[in-house]
Amino acid sequence: MDEEMDAVNEELFPEGVSNEEEMVTSETEGRADQEAAEAKSLISEDDDEEEDEDDVNEAEVKFLEASLSANSYDYSTHKALINKLHAMGELDRLRAARNNMSNIFPLSPELWLVWLNDEIKLATTNEQKAEVIELCERAVKDYMSVELWLVYLQFIIEHMGKDEEKIDKIRQLFERALTTVGMHVTKGAIIWEAYREYENMILISMLSLDGENENGRKKAQLERIISLFKRQLSSPLLDMDKTYEEFKSWCAKYSAEIEKSILKWTSDEKSILKYYKQSSTKLTSYLPFEEKLVSAQGQSELLDAYKGYLLYIKQNNSDLITILYERAITDLSLETSIWLDYITYLENKSRMVHVLDPIYHRASRNIPWCPTIWRKWMRSYEAWNKPISEIQAILENALSAGFSTAEDYRNLWIAYLECLRRKLDQYPDEERDKHLNVIRKTFNRACEYLAKYFGLDGDPNCVILQYWARFEAVHADDMEQTRRLWADILSQEHSATASYWLEYIVLEKCYGDSKHLRKLYQKALSSTQDWPETIANSWLDFERDKGTLEQMEFCEIKTKEKLDKTMEERQKAQELSSQDESSILSKKANKRKADDGRWKNLGSSPSKIVKSDVGIKPKLRESVLNINSKTTNPEKPEIAPPPGYKTTEDKDVDDKNSQYEVDDMIAVFVSNLDYITTEDEIRDALKPAGPVTSIRMVKDYKGRSKGFAYVQLSSIEAVKVALELDRTPIKGRPMFISKCDPNKRTRSSTFKYNSTLEKNKLFIKGLPLTTTKEELEEIFKVHGDLKEVRIVTYRNGHSKGLAYVEYHNEATAAKALVSTDGMKIQDKVINVAISQPPDRKKPQTEESGGQVKSLGGTSTSRTAFGVPKTLLSMVPRNVKTSSSNGSAASDKSAQLMSNKDFRNMFISKK
Repeated sequence: MDEEMDAVNEELFPEGVSNEEEMVTSETEGRADQEAAEAKSLISEDDDEEEDEDDVNEAEVKFLEASLSANSYDYSTHKALINKLHAMGELDRLRAARNNMSNIFPLSPELWLVWLNDEIKLATTNEQKAEVIELCERAVKDYMSVELWLVYLQFIIEHMGKDEEKIDKIRQLFERALTTVGMHVTKGAIIWEAYREYENMILISMLSLDGENENGRKKAQLERIISLFKRQLSSPLLDMDKTYEEFKSWCAKYSAEIEKSILKWTSDEKSILKYYKQSSTKLTSYLPFEEKLVSAQGQSELLDAYKGYLLYIKQNNSDLITILYERAITDLSLETSIWLDYITYLENKSRMVHVLDPIYHRASRNIPWCPTIWRKWMRSYEAWNKPISEIQAILENALSAGFSTAEDYRNLWIAYLECLRRKLDQYPDEERDKHLNVIRKTFNRACEYLAKYFGLDGDPNCVILQYWARFEAVHADDMEQTRRLWADILSQEHSATASYWLEYIVLEKCYGDSKHLRKLYQKALSSTQDWPETIANSWLDFERDKGTLEQMEFCEIKTKEKLDKTMEERQKAQELSSQDESSILSKKANKRKADDGRWKNLGSSPSKIVKSDVGIKPKLRESVLNINSKTTNPEKPEIAPPPGYKTTEDKDVDDKNSQYEVDDMIAVFVSNLDYITTEDEIRDALKPAGPVTSIRMVKDYKGRSKGFAYVQLSSIEAVKVALELDRTPIKGRPMFISKCDPNKRTRSSTFKYNSTLEKNKLFIKGLPLTTTKEELEEIFKVHGDLKEVRIVTYRNGHSKGLAYVEYHNEATAAKALVSTDGMKIQDKVINVAISQPPDRKKPQTEESGGQVKSLGGTSTSRTAFGVPKTLLSMVPRNVKTSSSNGSAASDKSAQLMSNKDFRNMFISKK
């Protein structure tokens, strides 16, 4: 057995290796296996995390693609999809996403630069290089960009050959770049320098060559570089001084070759210096405008800066107008006014196809919602004698652009119909009928299109139908169709308007017959409601010119009947309106307070009562019973107020002198505003309710805010949303929002604050007048989280010594009440209590059961010095009810006495 174990040991442990050494080796191998297993586990976990991240990215891509399938015109979603695919490295899908976006929108220079750099890195074969060149051509057509042209030129130089044919193509591309962006005042010099650097490389390669042919090439190359310097220094570009210094150093370097090859070098050098000085002067005048473009804050400032710059350039240097417009539409690609100005300038300058057509294409991709662009494009195609199919293609693209109003679509259809009508004269007689049918179908399609998407609002005045009717009468000589069309027009609630009938009458008079015309006059006269006089005069003139005696007399009878009836109706309407006005005036008069005679200053303080009866003998009262008799002498002249006297009527300036009326159906009444609250702050608070049409701040006679306003919104639904914003805080005060009722007699005057016990709100009084809101917050926040702290102030903002502190719950408020009541702040002891605002006092009315006070019958004491004793109730004492409860309750018959009872009572007194 031992021998067998020795044999096993010999096999496991060869000679020269001890058991201890083998055990150490085994342990090392075990640790290595364990570490390898742990590393494998970590790699597996990383793989799992990467797979999870890939799944998340893929899900996001799917979501973005689904969003674009639902709305392919979502610009931000296109960009998000491209950025996500670029981060994932999905090249094929990234190309597809970029192409999809480029087919719908023009890409910005930044997006093109990223795309081009990605494709240039991968371009190895000739086919891929050709695709990059095609991509560069697409890029430079969207917007003007010096950076894009530089990338394009560098790629061409690196991947095109150096033979003469390739060099000529590169030079042609450089000339295109100079034409497009070479006059850019701040960046154009980059292209000029690249062009000169390329030509200098070619010159250096020629210097080592000899021979007559090579000398001729050297001379041509020197002249080419000098010409580039001359052209660049003739343009007002930034850093011109550096360019001129470079020119002088270049001339010094190649002075020997220049003197040897160019005979008129001295004169060329002087002319270059002259151009340089002229361009430097121009550049100095441009720099202030360039600085405005750089420092502009926001789109509006940038637009104003470009408009000022363009105005100056048009007056001083017309060569820069095109390049400046291109810069403007690059920076303000969605500004409609810039595109329209640019197109109008090009149309007035030269209506060339190769110049204007690309601008129309670019404008339609940047501002497709502008109908003027499409109409101008169709008219230009007509001027260029383009086929009608191409003009129709513009129309179809415009219809899918999505205009904002029915008027835009209607004007587009009219522009296309005008084009078809003008094309009619170009067709021979045998094709005329065919083209007439095409125009009729187009008229019908236009009417159906507007009716489908807008109903009667698509063409409320029937402009297209009137145009169609004129077309049938003038060009198609079909009065029957004209009459059918006019019957359709008049059936759309236009039969009462004289102008429509007169339009119809003119067509019938020019292209119809007298029989139909006389019937038309009768229908028009009986239907017209606004101005039948115009129809009558037109009919009378026609019968004077063409009619017989019987026809003239018949016309006079009919017109007289209609005009008499119309006059009678107008008189009745005028009487009704005058009655309404008089009733309104009488209501206003009843609302006025009597302020004449000796009662004018009733209620004024004794110091303000003016004695007006000096030197006039008093007259005896006519009768004690004559309660309604005037208390002032009617013959007494009015006494002028003393100098400097001013009435102090508190008027609502905005309420009575407002320049507009509020539609109470879509308006709300906002109150409890701080006196310094602005209209912008109200708009911000009501943003969830949508756009605010107008705000009417109610002010006193001094123009100061009264703390409330009328706010007109866009719809009834917006009013409902605004009412839910009630008590939204503005400047620390809750803004009260209620339905609008401009009528002062019917509007509610309910006190908006809760008049019940508010257990989570504390009322503090006795505060020092200098206490601030922040100081109160520091005192009360130690007891719990504060919801609101509000100091009650006067109109001028000075504190009243009162405040409200609101907590989120009742327990915190109770704790704060116990801790702070009786606290001393500065030198004053404050009182803290649970808030319970009192109800607003209601004015006494007849319905409330109290007796309505007559003139002088007031509970206020009238014993002040200077007040006459006649300021008493004019009701006789015998008639006046007793104020004691017993007498008032014991005998109610006194309140029901008739005139006969009064008479008997006074007779018995005698």
